[in-house]
Amino acid sequence: MCRWDGKLYAGGGIAGYSDMFRSVEVLDLRNVNAGWSEMPSLSRGGMLRMTAHDGKLYALSSETVERLDLSNAKAGWKTIANNDTTPSGVVITKDGKLYAICEKHGLRWLDISSSKDSAQKWIDVVMSEGKSMPPPQHVMLLKSGTVRSSSLVEVCTRQLKMYKCWTLPTSTPVGTEFRS
Repeated sequence: MCRWDGKLYAGGGIAGYSDMFRSVEVLDLRNVNAGWSEMPSLSRGGMLRMTAHDGKLYALSSETVERLDLSNAKAGWKTIANNDTTPSGVVITKDGKLYAICEKHGLRWLDISSSKDSAQKWIDVVMSEGKSMPPPQHVMLLKSGTVRSSSLVEVCTRQLKMYKCWTLPTSTPVGTEFRS
């Protein structure tokens, strides 16, 4: 679930071990009485983490990262990267990069600055000793209620500050939210 431009987007989910939902729906928060509307379905279903950036939705499953251009939603979702692990908590975007905390690799990022639909490669954030950041030991949950657009950034920032020994490659611009 994520929010973009006054709308709330929800997608994916599971019912048991074999029923994986691919549907995505949108609710206009300025007109909630109109109810939910269907969006194009994802190519893969299941448990997802979603975020939005620059007019595009991103859905991360345990197998793929898909992007939907909201200015041309009828064109459908495009797979922009493969995924070999489930995002386990926070997924945010900052400065043209998608950051995800994953079960297998810890923190990683994906360049989403171009609109190419070709496969992108994940980059693991490494600690100063050259090892990948360890995966989180605790799953973070947001309390129900109103979620401000900066809430996910704040939660991710708190998680990231627990690991004071990592560094990003020098070619990676770091947003102020990620500085200790």
